[in-house]
Amino acid sequence: MVFRGKKDVRSAGPMHGHRRKKEIRDCEPLPCMMRGIGPAHKLLSRSRWIGDRRRATAGEPPCPHLRRAFHLPGEVERATLTWTALGVADMFINGHKIGADFLMPGWTDFRKRVQVIDHDVTGLLGRGDNMLGAILGDGWYSGTLLWNNKRNHYGTHPQLLARLEVGLCDGSKIVVATDASWQKRYGPIVSSDIYHGETYDARRDLGGWCCAGSSSRGWRCADVFPKFRGVLTPKVNEPVRVTQVLHPRKITEPSHAMHVFDFGQNIAGVCRLTIPRRS
Repeated sequence: MVFRGKKDVRSAGPMHGHRRKKEIRDCEPLPCMMRGIGPAHKLLSRSRWIGDRRRATAGEPPCPHLRRAFHLPGEVERATLTWTALGVADMFINGHKIGADFLMPGWTDFRKRVQVIDHDVTGLLGRGDNMLGAILGDGWYSGTLLWNNKRNHYGTHPQLLARLEVGLCDGSKIVVATDASWQKRYGPIVSSDIYHGETYDARRDLGGWCCAGSSSRGWRCADVFPKFRGVLTPKVNEPVRVTQVLHPRKITEPSHAMHVFDFGQNIAGVCRLTIPRRS
């Protein structure tokens, strides 16, 4: 699957704006962003940055899964999820991935600002028990970056900040925000790096980890991190999305249990494999 955006995701940099009368640099957010317009300010009231403090900072550590169960006492009229991350994240509700974008919220100078994303998730929620979840990755924040092949350029631990606001048909409102009540656990993504790729161990699959009523065995309380000192800004960069599916032109096995899939061109994307399940 090929992503749209930069020619090579590994070398894609932050969006620098466009030239008119003067150049807008990455370290100079647009004036409207400095004021925190749009959904960004909503995150400041009740949400906390969460992740796993015990996660290793050396090597290529696994990706933490985060989740929060909640109950809706009535029918849903409208629901909005607002979120951002230091690193990259995939968001889920009741087992469904939210949105079609990848590597969000994108690359910015995390010392100064981070982009906020807004989703209408009304159709993914229902009366009764629900589950909101996320999988965190290092991305540009704490993964390998630049020519020196070193990690932790901006920070050491990927973190999530999110707020789900649900309006019920009876006029009441339910808010689910990231805090110490969330749970954390590791799953099949043993390592994930923009430069070095991903290692996925299907034996560690968590099944319906983000489905209501799933087991809490093996889950621990998430850690709360200090408040981000930079600016929360609305997302302005182009999305990274699947634009086409390519099939390999040649498959070779240079050594035992090692297979090389040749797609005949340079791509930025991910692999989709179908393998037999062993009992």
